[in-house]
Amino acid sequence: MKTSVVKKTITFKDYFDCLNLHIIQTRKQCFFRAQRHLIHTVEMEKVALHHLDDKRYLRPGKHDTYAWGHKRIPKDDDDVDEDLVDVLASLANEDLDV
Repeated sequence: MKTSVVKKTITFKDYFDCLNLHIIQTRKQCFFRAQRHLIHTVEMEKVALHHLDDKRYLRPGKHDTYAWGHKRIPKDDDDVDEDLVDVLASLANEDLDV
């Protein structure tokens, strides 16, 4: 996401809803793209906030976090790993569609 989009459109409530209610936040951004020496403006919708798209593991029911791979993250929490793989795969597919 572009810095200007983040500063102008994302609020504390958006962060709160993303972490606690697992709501995915998307935002539109415009930018210039050159293709074959022709400049175009492109409007793209991207995922701005996602509860699993982070470098930290949020402990259930708490606001404490661990780095991914930390020894205190439960090994039997397979749902988290599958969700993270799905999110990263969908983000990669969105980038390829452009």
